[in-house]
Amino acid sequence: MSDVGVIYYADAVINLYRKNVDLSEPLWNGLNSFQILYKRLKRLNLAGSVLLLPEQLCEAFSFLAKETNTEIISFDCSKILEKPYGLNQQHWGLENSSNNDSWYGEAFARVFEKYNWQAAILVPLTNLLIDANEVADNLNLYLQEGFEVCLAEERIPGAEWAIFNRDLILGLYKSHPEIMTARGALYWAIKKPLYPFRVGSYHCPRIRPSINANLRLNSLRALNCYRAVAPANFDSPDFSYGDFINNSGWEKAYTDYAPVQINVEPSSFCNASCEGCPHSVLKRNKSNLSAKLFEKAISDIQDRDMRILFSGIGEPLLNNELEEMVKQTSGYCSTLQTSLQVLPDDDFPYEAVDHIRISIDADVKSGFERLRKGCSWQNIEDFIEKVSSLKATYDSKFPEIGLDYLRRGISEADIIPFLKKWKKVCRPVFKSDFFTWPYDTKPEKISWYQISGQSEYCGASKNTSTVSFEPFKRRPCKNAFSLTILSDGRVTGCPFDAEGDKFCLGDIKENTLMEIWNSSPAREWRDRHLLLKLNKDCYCKSCHDWYKMT
Repeated sequence: MSDVGVIYYADAVINLYRKNVDLSEPLWNGLNSFQILYKRLKRLNLAGSVLLLPEQLCEAFSFLAKETNTEIISFDCSKILEKPYGLNQQHWGLENSSNNDSWYGEAFARVFEKYNWQAAILVPLTNLLIDANEVADNLNLYLQEGFEVCLAEERIPGAEWAIFNRDLILGLYKSHPEIMTARGALYWAIKKPLYPFRVGSYHCPRIRPSINANLRLNSLRALNCYRAVAPANFDSPDFSYGDFINNSGWEKAYTDYAPVQINVEPSSFCNASCEGCPHSVLKRNKSNLSAKLFEKAISDIQDRDMRILFSGIGEPLLNNELEEMVKQTSGYCSTLQTSLQVLPDDDFPYEAVDHIRISIDADVKSGFERLRKGCSWQNIEDFIEKVSSLKATYDSKFPEIGLDYLRRGISEADIIPFLKKWKKVCRPVFKSDFFTWPYDTKPEKISWYQISGQSEYCGASKNTSTVSFEPFKRRPCKNAFSLTILSDGRVTGCPFDAEGDKFCLGDIKENTLMEIWNSSPAREWRDRHLLLKLNKDCYCKSCHDWYKMT
């Protein structure tokens, strides 16, 4: 196709938590990501190809560019207007296949200015699951329907590409240079849209992976996964995205690497007696987790490609050592879930935590006090009021504040008033594709609000909600790929195992988390859930919380 080229693109995004992967280094059979993708897509017989790279990568790819007759076009990362910290998808743990955090429109425009292509296929070097046959079909659809841009959707991150029309890119570059020099703004301009663009999307094959995962080559987890299961035809035009997802066994390699999430119960003490909480019937001894013990537990974690949630059966802020534990998670994506029974100290290390999720469960004081006896509505009001000034002090590093409404039978009538109230206060950031323009828009004091499903805590509590949040089809349990540290140091495979006696896998007084994760009981636990081989006498068989993350 003489008027369609291909752009192999490295985005130079600095990951917030995980270690960057060197894309120039060999990955499989002595080949790096560019060599694999180039060999796979070569038979498309396009007009030409370009390596669009940040300046710091050009030298590493210079030999390969000559070998493949591919010109390198570089761009200066210092000129890119980067998204604020709070608008980064990784910060929210909700990365998807849109790639809207990585596109840099000005660089794409420079390619079109140099080449007389009418369209170009954008191939990120991190996306090793791109299927050549599907790209060809997608290109035919794009040409047949007269689209200006075509996006691949409904596929796991790491398998998508895009097709851009020359006039769309150059038109935006000339009319909106400020958007084309901002990271992520091009995607926003297309999806908003600023103009009535003809946007196509390519879905097939409709293959939904059994677990949520990010297989872009932007973490050591993904690198480890590819090295473990990449098929013999990985660099071939015959490589199939569908075969890889369904038959390679990538899920085991992906989850064996490390926990996806670490749930931490700082304290099992609580001053409240909330409706539906199993704390009132808790049999294990109440305790506070030691910061020193927690530090030992995470000491051998090499890569920080996981989330840490401070939550549990008790109130985290009742542990006097919570601040020290929070400091130890600086560099991880971390969340504190609290009912604010006590307020954080003035010197609380807010810069070390990403999100604070407040359990509120009502829109007014009377409803709150009916559901959460022993908690303080005044504390919540005072803290929310304080947030505005704190955010100004800490700038973008202050944690996002969210409100969590737990749906229960006794509170069903209050849901709509709750939604109406907070809809007037804030616009949840994740409802706008993580994009707020301009970037210096003042952050709202509340970032999001949500309705959560009630949990049964392995039978210790009764779900009274009139609405089921559970999907019809059973899939591997999200929680089976995480670990939960109880306040006494025991580690369970399920955050809803309130007593810690049903799925205990170890104890951090004896082993680190990674030693427990790599132990035979933990491996067997994960394998059973991946294969859905759940014993009849195991509570997992009848569990209704398998789709939830605490």
